[in-house]
Amino acid sequence: MRTDTELQRGVMEALAWEPSIDAAGIGVSVESGIVMLSGMVKSLPQKWTAVRVAQHVSGVKAVTDELVVKLPGDFERSDADIARAAVNAIDWNVSVAQSGEGRRRAGPNHARRRGAVSLREGRGGARGAQFDRRHRSHQRDQREAAEGVGG
Repeated sequence: MRTDTELQRGVMEALAWEPSIDAAGIGVSVESGIVMLSGMVKSLPQKWTAVRVAQHVSGVKAVTDELVVKLPGDFERSDADIARAAVNAIDWNVSVAQSGEGRRRAGPNHARRRGAVSLREGRGGARGAQFDRRHRSHQRDQREAAEGVGG
């Protein structure tokens, strides 16, 4: 059985030998055979590879991943940039109706559009659009009321 110091050295050497990652930004600590990776990497595939490499070192019981992906240079985008890109993607998509009724919202690392889509549009290219739950519930209530009155 290897000591924690030997495991740490083994993981650091394995990371240094892996050509697809930059091991200089990765910190390795070991406690009772459990490896903790910390620091920054330049892409998500580098993060996954670092975890996989650490898991394959003999004697490692588990790996905890505290790595942060930091995109180099100008690849980082603000929430406003993400929202603008989402709006443009929706506006340029010919299969999504341009009714202008939908609400658009962006937050940290995500963008969302909510609104109602008519049945005709739903049969077309916007089949995958999510309907607002309240709108669907309201339509169901109207249908049930109409069936009760007409039946």
